[in-house]
Amino acid sequence: MIVFAILVLLPSTADACPNCKDSLYENYVSMAFGFSVIFMMAMPFSILGAWVFYVARIARIDRAKALVSS
Repeated sequence: MIVFAILVLLPSTADACPNCKDSLYENYVSMAFGFSVIFMMAMPFSILGAWVFYVARIARIDRAKALVSS
C-alpha cells in the first residue's frame, strides 16, 4: 500500500528506466518509440485478420466444391 501511494504521489519514480525516460525527449527516439507501440498494437489485429481471411477463403472454396459436385 505504501509503495502504491509513493508511485501515485511521485509518478517520476514509476518510470521504467532512466535511459528510456531521458531518450524519449529526443525527437527521433520519441518517434521510434511511438512506431514501436503502434506496431505492437497492430500485430494482434493483423494476425487475427489473416486467420479470419484464411478461414473464410477455405469455407468459400469448400462451398464452391459442394455446389459443383451437387
